Amino acid sequence: MTSRGESTRARILDAAGSAFARLGYDGASLTADILEPAAVSTGSFYHQFPSKRALLTALLDEATDNLRQLLDGGHRSGPQPDADGLLARATAGWNLLLLAVDAAPDIALVVRREAHNRDPEIREAVARFNTLQREAFRARLEELTVPGVDLDAVSRVVGALAVGLVEEYLAIEPERRSAERDRLAEEAARFTLSGMPGMGARPAGRTGGD
Repeated sequence: MTSRGESTRARILDAAGSAFARLGYDGASLTADILEPAAVSTGSFYHQFPSKRALLTALLDEATDNLRQLLDGGHRSGPQPDADGLLARATAGWNLLLLAVDAAPDIALVVRREAHNRDPEIREAVARFNTLQREAFRARLEELTVPGVDLDAVSRVVGALAVGLVEEYLAIEPERRSAERDRLAEEAARFTLSGMPGMGARPAGRTGGD
């Protein structure tokens, strides 16, 4: 059974996610945009969080924990290397990314908005979320690459592709996203696999074109 305090905290976090996604941290009013929609008093808020900053970092850290659980579950239940081809495994990886967006679309927008926030605590919370995503990408890519591929370079390019894919996915009306998810995931997988062979590891001492 959920306690009254847990229910209050959940309502605050839910309203905060929506407000920060729409207005940004600096633009969202704690009272008008978060507490009033959540039907929570100022006193009850400060019983849960010491500040608006602490609210945002708690929102991001909870999202990071939820993402870790989703990624762990997806990795255990997803296609295995011995059972499926590269395309199936790559598509499953991209599908997992989009499922993570479906699970918390506001968080994707908050992370994008606050990546360069002037407050170091907020930037660090965003960085924790993004680091987990990058580590998950690299783990998936290690399953897909062949000898000689520059995995660091591939990870950077695929990370940039992921940002663009999430942007496109969020631009789709929410009620249509699930119908488009498989198509986008497979398109991203085909693009990833077709590009990786050209990203061979560079010989030592070379940093670019001749």
